[in-house]
Amino acid sequence: MPTFICDFADGERTAMTVYCREGLDVARGVKLAGYAYESRKGKRPPAIVSATFVSRDDGSTLATYDAALLAKVAEAAKRAAGAMLIKEARLDIPECLRRAPKAAVS
Repeated sequence: MPTFICDFADGERTAMTVYCREGLDVARGVKLAGYAYESRKGKRPPAIVSATFVSRDDGSTLATYDAALLAKVAEAAKRAAGAMLIKEARLDIPECLRRAPKAAVS
């Protein structure tokens, strides 16, 4: 499992391993980082300014994300909450960041 390191606008940093079925699940990382921030600080998290997925094995950088992309991911997650799970939502983020859908079983 890769580690998602997330930097918030107030200087707070969270880091946690994130289970990803296929590829890197940035939406899940953002969601979990927000929960970690809220648990630690007792308030809603500010904007995320940057995030990185790193290998748990050797610490190498797997992917980096800037504030603009992370804002899109966070907004898409907010829209998806309640009505459907994030993994089932049609998120307005680049195709390369979406998880591949499961193959239909017939």
